[in-house]
Amino acid sequence: AAGIVTVSLVDGDYREVRRILHDEHDIVLKVGRPEYNAIRISTHIFNSEADVDRMLEVLPAAMARAE
Repeated sequence: AAGIVTVSLVDGDYREVRRILHDEHDIVLKVGRPEYNAIRISTHIFNSEADVDRMLEVLPAAMARAE
């Protein structure tokens, strides 16, 4: 099953979070509209539990670095 979660960032820049996750962890996210300063996490049938766990593991550090 597919799922979509949007995370609005209080601090930091959504584009930098996306860049860190993509460039350093090979995780592809969509970015939200600029006025929301948000990233969109979309999973689908080809994503495993391990993929989601890895993204959740590295996301906090990426968000902290993007501040």
